[in-house]
Amino acid sequence: MVTYDSANAHFDYPDVTRHWSPFSGQLAGGDSLVTFFNQGWQLADEIDNEEVWLSGARPVTVCHMTLTRDGEVLKLPVFANPFVRSLLRRRESDSRPLGDGVTA
Repeated sequence: MVTYDSANAHFDYPDVTRHWSPFSGQLAGGDSLVTFFNQGWQLADEIDNEEVWLSGARPVTVCHMTLTRDGEVLKLPVFANPFVRSLLRRRESDSRPLGDGVTA
């Protein structure tokens, strides 16, 4: 498990707190991910990527992340955006397409 320190992410979101739960929305944004990091959640080593086609014409990537804190586990599907892509480039993790040996 890699410990991620949000203070070392080279961004400044001092007042951003974004709530997300699987009951409030299908996908989270990078701001929700920052909020989870600030609340002490840690990102697991493996991240699964899924390409989703919106309106049949525009693909977006959804990163399926697993976060843990004090024995709790949270599955977080996040839209890939510049912040999320930067995070994935900086960490030493297993990022793989969803479906490559992964059961959904």
